This record gives sequence, C-alpha cells and structure tokens, in this order.
Amino acid sequence: MFWVCNAEEEGSNDVKSKENPKVQNDSSNPASESMKEGIRFSDTAIDFDDVKNFSNFNIIVDGLVIDCKFPDHLRKTYYELCCAQESFLHKDLLKQINLTLAVGVIMETTNIAEGIRACEARASSHEDFVVWKKTLEAFELLGMNVKFLLKRIDGLLSLSARPRDPAEHEGYKEMKLERAHAGAKMKELESRMSSVKDTLKKMDVEMEEMLRRLATAPW
Repeated sequence: MFWVCNAEEEGSNDVKSKENPKVQNDSSNPASESMKEGIRFSDTAIDFDDVKNFSNFNIIVDGLVIDCKFPDHLRKTYYELCCAQESFLHKDLLKQINLTLAVGVIMETTNIAEGIRACEARASSHEDFVVWKKTLEAFELLGMNVKFLLKRIDGLLSLSARPRDPAEHEGYKEMKLERAHAGAKMKELESRMSSVKDTLKKMDVEMEEMLRRLATAPW
C-alpha cells in the first residue's frame, strides 16, 4: 500500500511537472499577453496591393497586428499616408524591433504629418520644422519610409527661413535703389507734364481768341 501511495504521489507529481511548464510558458509567452491587450498574430503576410480599403488595413510588425495601439483617427491618417506612397511606411523597420518603439515611431510619424497639414505661418513654425526634421531623420535610420515628409519639411523650412523684415531681404537694397531711380524719372516726367500743361493752356487761350474773331468777322 505504501508503494502504491508513493506511486500515486509520484504520478501526481509527474502530472504537475508536466502541467507546470505549460502554465509557465503561457504566462511568460508574449503572444498570450499580446492577445490580452488586443494584439494578435497575422494569419498571412499582407502586401499593400492587397489592401483595398480602410476596413482591411492592418498595421503589422513582426507578424503581429497592432491596430489596437492606435486611436482610430491616427490609424486613418496613417492609412492615408500609406495610400499616398502605395506601401506600408513601416515595412522596412528593423527586424525584431522593440514593439513599443515601433508603435512610437509610427504614431509620431503620423502626428508629424498631421502637424504639417495644420501648420501656419507663425514665428514658432520654423522651430517646429527643425524638430520634426531631426525626429524623422532618426526614424529613417530605423527603416521608416519618411522621405516624402522630409522633402515637404525642407520646402517649409525654406519658406519659413525667408526674412519677414524687408530690410533683411537680399534684394531690398536693389529694390530701394530702383525706386530712387524711378522717383527721379517721375520728377522729370512731372516737370515735362507741367510744361506741356502750360503749353496747352496757351493754346486754349489762342484757340478761344481765334474762335471769337471768326465768330465776329464780317459776312
């Protein structure tokens, strides 16, 4: 009986030893945690050509669908950015990249794109553009496709860097000189016009006198 009891205990221990690794694996498995957070495995590798509309657009990193990490409006904006480039902007991100980092890169890229769309010609815009450019350049090193955004920011930086004070503009002195020359020419023209006006007045007086004489001349 004692031997049987030991066998039963050993059997139960064997069952526990076989069950525990599964429990431990499940609890330590990132995939199971991801499922709790709404992240799931992608059934198949998806090419952007397979995306027909927003309803079947998924953000997939290392085989995991991470749509749940993004607010709807940001995911929609990111979808529009991908459509504009006809590819997933994140498809070349470094392999085995930290998931939190990947989410941050995609989210901040989308935020910057929205910021560009909403920018106005204000004093702080130039500083914003500089920060955005540095951020996107860092994302590009991680494999994010942001060349088109960098090109747009370079254009905005070029415009925002133009001096708003006319005195700071390179061509201001030339324009001022031309204006001075034009002013001198205008004075010359005004003098000529004055002389012409005087001549016309004299002609008017003479014409009136000729008309009077003609009107009063004998038949």
